[in-house]
Amino acid sequence: MKVPVRSLLVRCILMALGAPAWMLSTDVAAQAADSDEAALMRIQGLAEIVVTARRKEENLQDVPTSITAIGAKDLADLKIDGLIGVARHIPNVDIRQQAGSMVAVSHFRGITNSSLNPQVDAGIGIYVDGVYLGRLSATAFDIADLAQVEVMRGPQGTLFGRNSTGGAVNLITTSPSGQFGFHGELGFGNFNDRRQKFSLDLPEWNGLSARVTLGHHQNDGYVRNSAPRNTYHFSDGFDSMTISETGGANDNDLALISLRYAGVPGLKLDYKYDYSKNRMTIPYRQSMSLAPQTPPAGFVEVSAPMGFHFMESLPAAFESPSIMKVEGHSITAEYELAPELSAKYIGGFRKFDISYGLDGYYGAGLWSDGIRYWSPGISLREEDQHQSSHEFQLLGKRGNLDWIAGLFLFEEKAKLDNPILPGPFFGGIAPEVTYTLNPDTDYYIGQKVKTDNQSQALYVHGTWHRDQWDFSGGLRRTWDDRQEHVMAAGHLDLRPWGVPVFLPGTNGRDFRYRGSHNDYDLSATYRIAPGMNVYAKYATGFVSGGILQGTAFQPETAKSYEAGFKGSFMDNSLRFNAALYEMKRRDLQIEGFAATGYVLQNVGKSRSDGVELELTYVPMEGLTLNGSYGYTRVKTDGQIRTSQPRQTASFGFDYEFQRLANGVRPSFRMDASWRDDIRHLSCPAGLSQVALGCGTLDAYGNPEIANPTLDRQAIVKAQTLLSARFTLREIRLGAHGTAAVSLWGRNLLNNDKPDYIYTLGGNNITGTFQQPRTYGIDLSVGY
Repeated sequence: MKVPVRSLLVRCILMALGAPAWMLSTDVAAQAADSDEAALMRIQGLAEIVVTARRKEENLQDVPTSITAIGAKDLADLKIDGLIGVARHIPNVDIRQQAGSMVAVSHFRGITNSSLNPQVDAGIGIYVDGVYLGRLSATAFDIADLAQVEVMRGPQGTLFGRNSTGGAVNLITTSPSGQFGFHGELGFGNFNDRRQKFSLDLPEWNGLSARVTLGHHQNDGYVRNSAPRNTYHFSDGFDSMTISETGGANDNDLALISLRYAGVPGLKLDYKYDYSKNRMTIPYRQSMSLAPQTPPAGFVEVSAPMGFHFMESLPAAFESPSIMKVEGHSITAEYELAPELSAKYIGGFRKFDISYGLDGYYGAGLWSDGIRYWSPGISLREEDQHQSSHEFQLLGKRGNLDWIAGLFLFEEKAKLDNPILPGPFFGGIAPEVTYTLNPDTDYYIGQKVKTDNQSQALYVHGTWHRDQWDFSGGLRRTWDDRQEHVMAAGHLDLRPWGVPVFLPGTNGRDFRYRGSHNDYDLSATYRIAPGMNVYAKYATGFVSGGILQGTAFQPETAKSYEAGFKGSFMDNSLRFNAALYEMKRRDLQIEGFAATGYVLQNVGKSRSDGVELELTYVPMEGLTLNGSYGYTRVKTDGQIRTSQPRQTASFGFDYEFQRLANGVRPSFRMDASWRDDIRHLSCPAGLSQVALGCGTLDAYGNPEIANPTLDRQAIVKAQTLLSARFTLREIRLGAHGTAAVSLWGRNLLNNDKPDYIYTLGGNNITGTFQQPRTYGIDLSVGY
């Protein structure tokens, strides 16, 4: 059955790619039946985009900052359900899943968030319905029913607070409509991809409206595991783990419940609950380069394939399925106290639980003595976090002044158990035999910690309107209180290799960090003509300080200068936005991982500058063109390299044909995104990171030599990703129902280049690859 289905899908995709020519002839045949509609056709202007970048609803074109919003239709057409995939059409933004983790690593204007540690914050703020996500660890999750995604670039320290020096992303879920409606979707694709999604909107009753969405997405992986599917047992709550069959597989359950109450004059109360549980196999890390290893006596290499080319099959001997469960409650209440004065409350209660399972962090490879299996290093990881946040706002208008004042309260508690079993002490594991974790050697590099972080802030922001000018400014004061309890962690000193020396440890100790910071922004906007304005903005931000395994680090600060133009032309059929920026950062928080564990230092400063261009154009009825371009240049003290692509670009079109004789509306869209080379290695291959420099000695005092040939291979090469979608909409189902059928394809050029490259020091390099071409069919009905 697999061959005919695949053949059918391929033919459907090819037919969709040829749809424009086919539909032109269909349009001619349908002209007579469609003549009345054709007589009324005209070029329609672009719809207004409403965003909440300044914590209130306003036109995107009026906001003096670089911001992109992706609406519900584009999210559905591009098959975007969360952070992954958002960045492909946004300038100077790159978001991808980190190798070996469930983290959506983001790069905004030269700033990266990639730390997995609960003691370390990120420079890019992630929000769901205005509720801040305190941890990066579980950000590669999907949301059942997204309405809009807003991506803000540059420091957002005044209104969004700490940890938004690079920008902020707000994932906005769908609210109830107050009218009865049902929408169902089924999807099928290659790699046994299956999707189901059902939404029910209930009619308003005494001011109460409700909407429920349930979804499921499942697919097989795209890399076959040639290693034995053994089951291993571990002590201390890690239980049993069976090696996975394929890498990149997902089995995801989703839900969203939305309630709205508006039965009291002046009051609007929203409650939302989002749920995601994904039983996945993280894409296998493939060994690209591996320094010579010395396994225990009696072990021999069974298979250890290496290379920078994509392998459809490899021995991932220590990769078991992972589970990520994410839940969130949010309450938003707005009440009109008086004309032009209102109060707003945003409350959030979120938590996640992650079990990474077994992870061979050196990548695929297999050594055995016939009974036991060995690796240069494997790890286990269990993590959970729960948080609460409360934000109180007063919003008012007096004469020409709009203002907002707020109080923000945040608390989170997290636990991390992450033993790492390094090769020198790891004698291998045998199937069906319990491995007892050693609290000493198994936590030399890893850690077992608890954290308790609290943050409070006061802020005020206002805009004064004067003729053609708008002047805005704001101030925020933040207080942080962070605590770390170390149950097991330490740094390993091996001189010579294989002889452990436990450096002064932190086990059983408590550590605390307290700090405060001020942020502010100033901007001026001048309206050149209706629909056109220029602006200039100065803004600051900071990433919280803290403690990592007993060592304190200070806040990283940023200040940014931005100038931009936003305009609509040709009867609002063309929208063009541009921004120039320069950003300076000090006390960079540089985190590294090597054979001695995690280290974070405040060292040096950096400067980045660039340009961002975005265009949307409707040249004729039914046709929409869009494009973007971004350029970022980053200079950092020392030799450390950035993972920010120098250039990004995208182009797409969406064409809706004239209705067919039966009233069906065909459409075809194609989207292309491109990004420049990325250097994921902070230092040239062969060298280890030392503060902001690249050393000539490794963590054990052994000499290191740069490997230029390997360094050139370890570049994530420039990539072009192409997707297409052909849809038949508004297929009538009785008096009240409609249906749609879509054929889609992603990565149509079948790009199989590396997607993420990760160094473990020296010549040890692993990475993951771009998912191969996918294609399928979607069916939907609505009433």
